[in-house]
Amino acid sequence: MAIEMTDLSLQSMRVLVTRPQPQADNLASAIRAQGGFALAVPLLDIRPTPESQSLRDCLQELDQYHKIIAISVPAVEYGMNMIENWWPQRPVGIDWYGIGEATANALQQHGITANYQPGGFDSEALLELTDFQQVEEQRILIIKGRNGRDMLQTTLTERGATVDTLVVYERTCPDYPAGYLPQQLSAHRIHVIVATSSQIVNNLQSLLNHHPDADNLKQLTLIVPSQRVAEDARACGFNHIAISEGAGTPAVLDTLARLSDTVS
Repeated sequence: MAIEMTDLSLQSMRVLVTRPQPQADNLASAIRAQGGFALAVPLLDIRPTPESQSLRDCLQELDQYHKIIAISVPAVEYGMNMIENWWPQRPVGIDWYGIGEATANALQQHGITANYQPGGFDSEALLELTDFQQVEEQRILIIKGRNGRDMLQTTLTERGATVDTLVVYERTCPDYPAGYLPQQLSAHRIHVIVATSSQIVNNLQSLLNHHPDADNLKQLTLIVPSQRVAEDARACGFNHIAISEGAGTPAVLDTLARLSDTVS
């Protein structure tokens, strides 16, 4: 059961938040509100992709899809901006889905009631829904970021669907000076790092590698949102990992509260 945010006490926690903005500042503020120290150093920049002919073709055929899946909150933010520019009156008769509750809630802000897997935060969870067991001869659109996982598209194609992707954003690692991140970790006595995606974990590893204290810094506790990201973190050399029930602020705060008695 989730801990009520007003019951949390994070006074012992010193946390590095690596989410992209503005989510980084939002989470850092929530941690501070519960008495913890939080430093926001985003390890992921998200920006919209340039409009292309293939993107325009996909938008033009939006009314031909049976199902549309939004991978993430940024997919909703950038994707719906494009869709609403092309379709002032959104096509009807399409079933919408989000990966996780936060993505479904983001779609709700655009007046779309989206299906999602309660308690599920990745493609594997969404694919367990009954709606995706029999998809032969269905056209499905996935709204996503560039270079994201292709597991969802591959599986739905194997199940008989015709799957297209609408790539609406791209993710890059911010350009920090050499040694900046290790310096911040040491100067602020950070002992917990929140890393909400595999790409953030990979960027974290890249910024720590080749630093003289890299091995010690990788002993810091890492909070990740799923078993899959935890496995990627272990492969990058991080040994102390806590898995939260998703990447949302309440789940991260719950995990920090759970760690507060054991991390010093």
